[in-house]
Amino acid sequence: LGAYAPLFGQSGVLFAFLVPSLSIPLGDWAWRAMLGFAALPAVGVLLFSGLVPETPRWLLSKGRRGEAATSLARLYPNVPPRALQVELAALAEEVGASRGDEQSLWKLVWEHGQAVRAGVLLNVLQQVTGI
Repeated sequence: LGAYAPLFGQSGVLFAFLVPSLSIPLGDWAWRAMLGFAALPAVGVLLFSGLVPETPRWLLSKGRRGEAATSLARLYPNVPPRALQVELAALAEEVGASRGDEQSLWKLVWEHGQAVRAGVLLNVLQQVTGI
């Protein structure tokens, strides 16, 4: 679903450009049309987000190996079961190895405070300017 976020964002920009100019003839209903069209991408995400499976890596990190195998098979329907088991074992090994790399947010902020503050500031400025 994360890969579709930029698509929905850019679709929203396109709608924001087209809808006001196309809804001028609607008179008093123009604001309703603009509000309705702006909500369409969000409604699409809401309707279709249930169709997107959880990632096998996330399921493995939560200890749900059976569901991870099912999710992997759903993502790769034409791959033989043996190859899926090999892939699942490799993913499980990676997840197990990466558990030691987790850091707390506060530790990250204290060790790299200035860089973290600069990154947060850039993200806030990006949102404020509408980019």
